[in-house]
Amino acid sequence: MMNRMKDLEQNIVDAVRAYGLKEMLRNEETAIRASRIRKLRFKHLGWSSAAIMGIAALALLLIALPTMNRMRHYADSYAKAIQEVGCSRGEPNLVGNELLLMQAAEAMAEGDWNTAERYSETVMMALEEQIATEDEQELYEQAEWYYTITLMHNGQYLKAHRLLRRIEQRQGIYATQAAQVR
Repeated sequence: MMNRMKDLEQNIVDAVRAYGLKEMLRNEETAIRASRIRKLRFKHLGWSSAAIMGIAALALLLIALPTMNRMRHYADSYAKAIQEVGCSRGEPNLVGNELLLMQAAEAMAEGDWNTAERYSETVMMALEEQIATEDEQELYEQAEWYYTITLMHNGQYLKAHRLLRRIEQRQGIYATQAAQVR
């Protein structure tokens, strides 16, 4: 009887161990499944995020490309008009900011866009804080316009777009042209 009791106790212990082992295996299997599901979700999320970003970039390109082409074309045609008209006729006595603007226009006409950008930006910065007269305001607006045109030509479309919006809102000399280009 004692052996039978020992066998029975051993069977109970084995059953408890087996049940605990089964429970532990179930829990481990559940954790593995949950980990696989998380990995699959993350993988799908990663692919879908990449797809969404790609689609957004493509849409932006399709929307922005016509605007960029229009800006570039406008800058080129403006430079061509300057070249045809000639920018320094009749004003040999220019000095300071006026001379720099004339040189910026000549640089645009010659296709030296970086020099034109530098000259027009220099005039803008010089006049930005000290516009006191109507002539200075007009000179500033012209420098800002030239600077915007050089940005459009040099591919800095977002910066040019911001300046075009600012020119249009200010309702200055070049507001109509800015609205057409923008």
